[in-house]
Amino acid sequence: MELTTQAGSSLYEIIKMSEQVGDMVTHIATAATEQSAATEEINSNIDQIAKITAASAASAEQTTNALQDLSALASNLQRLVGQFRLVSEGRDGEAQQPDPRRRRASQVDNGVAQGVDFARVKMAHRSWRLKLRGFFGWPGEP
Repeated sequence: MELTTQAGSSLYEIIKMSEQVGDMVTHIATAATEQSAATEEINSNIDQIAKITAASAASAEQTTNALQDLSALASNLQRLVGQFRLVSEGRDGEAQQPDPRRRRASQVDNGVAQGVDFARVKMAHRSWRLKLRGFFGWPGEP
């Protein structure tokens, strides 16, 4: 009877320890599931960061191209503006006749001005403004 009581007591201890081990296994499984979910979230965040970085690089490249276009347009505009000549007025308020050299330069200026496609320049400027607004996240045209 004493041996049976000891065996029953030992079995009770074994069952109690088994329950504790089962609880530990449950906690370990829960922790592993939480770690797996956290790892998936980290991977998702890294993917989002990579996409944002790629979009930023593309926007920076577009901005660079737009700025290069603008620089070329500004240089061209500066060159064209530099070719304009003003006719000076005499003391009596009438325009003085330019000398033949100036008349010739004026004819060249008119020819250059007629060769400028101002509609194209205006569209290029609007395109650049839209790209710049898109890059900085500003609202579109009013």
